[in-house]
Amino acid sequence: MIEATILRERLMATLSGFFGLLALLLACIGLYGILSYGVANRINEIGIRMALGAQRRDVSWLIVREALWLVIAGVAVGLPIIFAVTRVAATVAVRVDTD
Repeated sequence: MIEATILRERLMATLSGFFGLLALLLACIGLYGILSYGVANRINEIGIRMALGAQRRDVSWLIVREALWLVIAGVAVGLPIIFAVTRVAATVAVRVDTD
């Protein structure tokens, strides 16, 4: 009997973890797509910088800085939304006991 209740909770935790990892994977793929699109659009600029003597690490930092701005913007927008949705879901959710 205890195993049945634990099994249900374990299944819910496993599914939540799976969907969380799937969301993280999709976010990483999206960030990669946006970043590669931005780099592809700036390929001429990068070439000119390299031709004028820019070091490889300077150009890499230019790209990493762009990625960091995207991540910071995503976190700045996402965190307030997460807190708001969590607060609303906590007030709406009703715990029902099956006993």
